[in-house]
Amino acid sequence: MPGLLKFLILATFPVGVLATIIPLTYQSSGLTFNDWVSLFTLCFAPLIAHVLAGVPTIVYLSQDRPTWRQKLSLYNPTTILWRYFATADRRLRAKRWNAADMSSSNIYFWTRVGWDGSEALIRKSQAYCVSLPRSKHATLISGSTAKTLIVTLQGANSLYYLLWSNFETTNANNFITAASVGSLFSPLAIIGLLRLVACFWLTEDFVYINCEEIQLVPMHIRAHKPSTIIHEPLDLSDAWTGEDYRSPSTWPSWLFRTLFLLLIMGLTILCTANLIPAFSRNTTYTPTVFCMLLFYDILLVITVTVLGYHFIRSRNTTTVLPCTSSLWYQAYTDMLFISMLVLIITASLENWKSPCGFYTTYPSNWMFCGATLSSMKNTTDGVFGLAVIGNATTGLDFNFAQPQGEMSLLYFYGSCQGWFYENDDLTGAEGFRFVNTTDRTSFLLYGA
Repeated sequence: MPGLLKFLILATFPVGVLATIIPLTYQSSGLTFNDWVSLFTLCFAPLIAHVLAGVPTIVYLSQDRPTWRQKLSLYNPTTILWRYFATADRRLRAKRWNAADMSSSNIYFWTRVGWDGSEALIRKSQAYCVSLPRSKHATLISGSTAKTLIVTLQGANSLYYLLWSNFETTNANNFITAASVGSLFSPLAIIGLLRLVACFWLTEDFVYINCEEIQLVPMHIRAHKPSTIIHEPLDLSDAWTGEDYRSPSTWPSWLFRTLFLLLIMGLTILCTANLIPAFSRNTTYTPTVFCMLLFYDILLVITVTVLGYHFIRSRNTTTVLPCTSSLWYQAYTDMLFISMLVLIITASLENWKSPCGFYTTYPSNWMFCGATLSSMKNTTDGVFGLAVIGNATTGLDFNFAQPQGEMSLLYFYGSCQGWFYENDDLTGAEGFRFVNTTDRTSFLLYGA
C-alpha cells in the first residue's frame, strides 16, 4: 500500500501545482433556513440512496458480532461496486440459477472468520432460511426494484448535467463553478449507475434468521428439510466442489471483468476531465472544488486498483470484497467518511446564492450569472430585479449603454412602494436596500 499512496500523491500533485486555490471565504451568512434544507436534501439524497441500495441484508451465523469499523467497511462505495459485480458475475457463471442462489447472493454472512459471501456458503446457509423469493430474478414490484429506479434516476440526472456542462458557456450551468453543498455527491450518483449490471438479481424478498434464533422458528415454516437443520455455528472448512458454478477462469467471466473495470476507468476519466476543465496555470478552484476533485480521484483510483487486483487473481467467487476486513481497507474507509465530513463543512462555509438563483462556492466578483442578465422572480421569492451600472448585454438580444455613475434596473417583476423624484437631483425608493455593494458591476435588490 505505500506504493499506492505514493502514486496517489504524485497523481494529484500536478493538479495542485497548476491550479490556483482561492482562499477559503465565509460566504454563507445570507442563506436562509429554507436554503439550507434544500441544499442538504440535495446533498444527502444521492449518498443515502447509494449506500442504502448498495448494502444488502446482514445475517449473523456466529454468536460474535462485528465491530463498528468492520460494519462501516460495508458502506464503502468500493465494497458496494464489488457486490454489484460479484452478483452479476455469479449469475453469469451459474449452471442452474434458482431462488436460493439469488437470495444467498444478496446477503452478507457474518461468521467466525469474518464476512463471507462465498459460493460455498449458499447451500449451508439454507439451514437459516425461513422464506425464499418466489422468482429467481427480481420482481417488478419490489423494494429492490424501487431502489434501482431511484439510483438510476439520480445517476442519469447527474450524468446528463455533467456531460451537458461541457457545452455550456455560463458559469451557472458549469459543473465546476456551480459546485455547492447540493452537488457534492452527484458524482457518487453516477457511480451508482453500475448497479444496473446486477439489477435483475438484486432482491430483498427473503427471510433469514440469525444463529441464536434458529430454535425460535417453528419447524413447519422453515424453508428446508428438518434433517438439514444446523444447531451449531457453520463449519466452513469443507472444500467446495463448485458443481453449481463454472470456474472464474472462464472467458465470459474474464470478459465481464474487463468491461466492468473499463466502465469504472471511464468514470474516472470523465470525472477528472470535468473537475479539471483546463490544465493550465490560469485554472482556479475554490477549496470546495479542489477537495471534491481530490476526494473522487482517490476514491476511483483506489477502486480501480483494488478491483483490478482481485480480478487478476480470480477472487470473484464471493460477493464480499476479500479485503474488507483488512486493517488498511478499514483505514481507507475511515479516510473516505472523514473526507466527506470535511467536504461538507468546507462547502457549507463557502456556499452562497447568486443573483440568478444558483448556488455556488465561487466569490461574487466572478460574475457567476455571466454577461446575460436575467431574473423572473417575484417579490415573494425575494429577488425580483437586477440593477446594473455601466454597459450591459441582456437576454433579449439588445445592448444598452449608460453614462458613468447611472444605474438601470433590468427585468423588474413586481411592484414598488415609496416616492420617486423625477428631477436629476434625487432618485430613491423607500423600503429598498442594496446588497453585495462591493461588486461594482451588479446589485441585488430585495423588497423590504
